[in-house]
Amino acid sequence: MDVDADVQGRVIHLRRPGQHDDFAHPNAVIVQLGPDSYLCVAGFTPGKDKYEAARQAEHRIGVWGPAFAVEIDHAKHLTPVNPQLSLHVCGYICHTAELMTTTQLSVGREWGPLSRVAINEIANGLLEREKTRPFLGKRVVEALKKLLGQP
Repeated sequence: MDVDADVQGRVIHLRRPGQHDDFAHPNAVIVQLGPDSYLCVAGFTPGKDKYEAARQAEHRIGVWGPAFAVEIDHAKHLTPVNPQLSLHVCGYICHTAELMTTTQLSVGREWGPLSRVAINEIANGLLEREKTRPFLGKRVVEALKKLLGQP
């Protein structure tokens, strides 16, 4: 996949080495933090074992609702680059947020862009998680707030 300056808002299906049992997942590129730095959130299928195990673990530490995951219906909010792509609801789990580089993203397969509404929902979920269990850097939080037009 060619990663260009317009990668923000895109969903890229990729494997994060050493994570998620080495399976590939959709990764939503939420915000660009620098010339070669993107905040990405991995998505999982709601109802599946790994998703429910993550939900249980997050509930035990007091993380609920959109602070845990934001569920986005790809059939409504993703414009696929491949019309053969099967689209369904994807739960973007907030604690999977990770900074990634162009090189890391370039090994994935692009699924297409998410709507601005979906990107904003995920960004809001990340900020909700931050209120409950802070884990993002100050610069990342500022970038998310700027994306959402918040002071």
